[in-house]
Amino acid sequence: MWRIAFRGPAPAGAVETLYRELIALWRHGDESVHALPERNRFIARYEELARDPRRVVHDLYAACGTAVSPEFDALLSQANARQRHWQSRHRYSLSDFPVCDDDLRRDLEPILARHRFS
Repeated sequence: MWRIAFRGPAPAGAVETLYRELIALWRHGDESVHALPERNRFIARYEELARDPRRVVHDLYAACGTAVSPEFDALLSQANARQRHWQSRHRYSLSDFPVCDDDLRRDLEPILARHRFS
């Protein structure tokens, strides 16, 4: 993200400011979602969505009190089959960014704890 925000070298302090703003955005979003009544929210982990998108969509529809139509289910099944063979060409490493694992764990601790991330 920080590479997208700046062309060439980032101004002094700009990356740190962007990092703090992103942390605040993640915290605010998490707090806002959890301020809603439980019946009005649906949270799926990325790993679940990537592993079995069809099941996550079925769970979402069920949470809304709606069934997935047979036609849509057929499309979901096709998408699930394609997903099993898809592999991202993107490679990310935290070392590519001016932040360390300890900083993220400290700054996002309330979110990590709420969602049981280790």
